[in-house]
Amino acid sequence: MAELHSDVVGAPLRRHKLQPTIILGLFVGMLLAVLAFSQAAASVGLTINSLRPLGGAFFSSRSNQDRLIVDLFSKAGRVSAKQLIAGGQTALPHAPLNGRSLWLVGTGMEMQGNRDGALRAMRQATKISRRDSSVQLWLGTDQLKRGRIAPALRHFDLMIRANRDASGVIIPRMAQVIAAPEGRQFLQPYLRASTPWIGDLLRSAVETLPRAAPLASLLLENNGPAPAVAGVEATYARLIERLIEEGAYRQALLVYPKLPDANPTSLRTVNGLVDGKVDAAYPPFSWQFPAGATQGGSFIGINDAVGLDVYADAGTVGIAATKLVVPGAHNRLQWRVAERSANLQAEANWSATCLLGSSAGRLIRSVNLMTDNVALGRPMSLDLPANCELIRFDVRVAGGIGRVPSNLVLTELRLVRASAP
Repeated sequence: MAELHSDVVGAPLRRHKLQPTIILGLFVGMLLAVLAFSQAAASVGLTINSLRPLGGAFFSSRSNQDRLIVDLFSKAGRVSAKQLIAGGQTALPHAPLNGRSLWLVGTGMEMQGNRDGALRAMRQATKISRRDSSVQLWLGTDQLKRGRIAPALRHFDLMIRANRDASGVIIPRMAQVIAAPEGRQFLQPYLRASTPWIGDLLRSAVETLPRAAPLASLLLENNGPAPAVAGVEATYARLIERLIEEGAYRQALLVYPKLPDANPTSLRTVNGLVDGKVDAAYPPFSWQFPAGATQGGSFIGINDAVGLDVYADAGTVGIAATKLVVPGAHNRLQWRVAERSANLQAEANWSATCLLGSSAGRLIRSVNLMTDNVALGRPMSLDLPANCELIRFDVRVAGGIGRVPSNLVLTELRLVRASAP
């Protein structure tokens, strides 16, 4: 045995010998590896005469595999099952622990109609590595075809964790699972912030599902809060918006408290403030203003208070501000007109529409607030629809005739309980 010299100058020379026990351990390890691979190859119908050392043939077979995969997806129908199987079999002797080779074999067997053989190949591939996204995709899709949702989701979870770029392929399919109650049941274990793809799933669902109610049900059927992951607030805002658009008011009310940064106080107030700050979370449960429209509004500071400033361009008519409110025991809206700048024939009024309850559909409007008949600073009120669980407040504004917008500032907005006159 040759001597091994230390690189350190002046260090004493030492002799290192491979002990018989070490040699025996290495040999047994190699033997077990060969045996395990031989059994895996035999289970998918492969015959390997010997294991050859890695060399040019190995790299050539890998290059051939890459070409086959590209052709498979870019030249549909021009790659045969025999080519795929041969491409996988050729590489296996040189790289026994290559799951992609078994994927090629399995894909070829599937093309031949031998789905059981394909399944065996894919299962052997996942024993070699659970990080091959193409294998996990095949197995997950196979489980879905067999109606086995839970194992399918496990494969898809592994696939996305191994390759986040692959989420675009499978997330839309997983989102469709939400439409069925049994599908939502199997998704519950993944409905937490630690699941790396949950934000992508929620976003895909809110954008692609025909109705938003199943996604709301997914969140409601979970005992915990809705997952708070980066960037998900826009997804939840779209969910609330869709539920309101689709008339699923009760679900919107139930799911709102589970959302990040949602505050139940916002549901019961009209002054635009939550904990001393302007509330901008999840309109129209907070005040909603049209974006870039000819009508709009915002909250401004006025005389150490907060005012709702609404406007309409001259010659236009529309809704400048909207908010949904749970009135509870309150039966009247109160406010004051603090400032006004009105064109000729300009108009502005409140409207209160019942959305949920025995008086659903009932609409009550205020007088025109743009006229000089309404004195600035005068306390005003509007009776609300009775027996109503959810009210939509709108400020409708007409800009009138002129060259500049008409605008109105409303202050001291609040809901009160008043006795009937």
